[in-house]
Amino acid sequence: MSRQRNQSGSALTIIVILVVIAVLSTLGIVFWQKYMSAKPTVSSIDTFSDCKKDTASKMLITLPEQCVTADGKTFTDVSQKINPNADLTEVVASSLVDRELTLHYPKSWTIVTDEQGNKNSIQEPYLKNVKITSPSGKFSIRFNIMKNGGLGGACDPETVKVTKLETTLLSSLPNLRFAESILHFTDQNSDTYTYRSEIQRLSPEILATKVGGTGCNFMYAGLFSKGSVDMGENGSLASVSIVANALESDTQITDKQKIIDALSGAEYNTAKRILLTLTDT
Repeated sequence: MSRQRNQSGSALTIIVILVVIAVLSTLGIVFWQKYMSAKPTVSSIDTFSDCKKDTASKMLITLPEQCVTADGKTFTDVSQKINPNADLTEVVASSLVDRELTLHYPKSWTIVTDEQGNKNSIQEPYLKNVKITSPSGKFSIRFNIMKNGGLGGACDPETVKVTKLETTLLSSLPNLRFAESILHFTDQNSDTYTYRSEIQRLSPEILATKVGGTGCNFMYAGLFSKGSVDMGENGSLASVSIVANALESDTQITDKQKIIDALSGAEYNTAKRILLTLTDT
């Protein structure tokens, strides 16, 4: 009887062990399958088109469109690249002696042109003023051509200092840059600030101008012309600049912050984009 009970106990123990082994094996298989399914795989997708076709990828609501693969790779549809100047559809051109300058601007901006003198004369002064104004009237672009004459005047280097200066090279005309400055005028009768912006030819004098230095080069040497900056007989030059009209009406600005505050907003940013479209053909 005792031997029979021992045999029964051994059999029960074996059965329990087998059941435990079976359960552990099953749990192991389930765990392995889940682990393997969760383990990231290396994606063979390497283009936006492939990503978009892959059902496991996710399309983002963006412009340009973006696609994210299951393993986190992101692709952009480069064919949908946004042109930041797409709204600058209108073109205005003015001719110098040997070339033509053009600007692009939006349809919503208005343009007024005024011409004085004979542009075909080899001696008589000629002036063409083009004014492109924003819808609100807050900003304008001055696009002027002068022949057989130019700007003149006196500037004391000690009384005109540059207090702010930002520049951008023109991608289409590497010898020119767009420059904005705030100039500080001090003499016995005044202590005022003024805003100046223009397309400048990269002369040694212009390149040497720094914040804290004289602003005289911005007053008269920032124009670009055929040959040198100095105007000779039959010379020609152009002036392209932004005008903040509210600042133009106040010639006695004693607080520089007033100028900084005025140079903001969508129209101001559009004005800068217009100047950077300048081309020389």
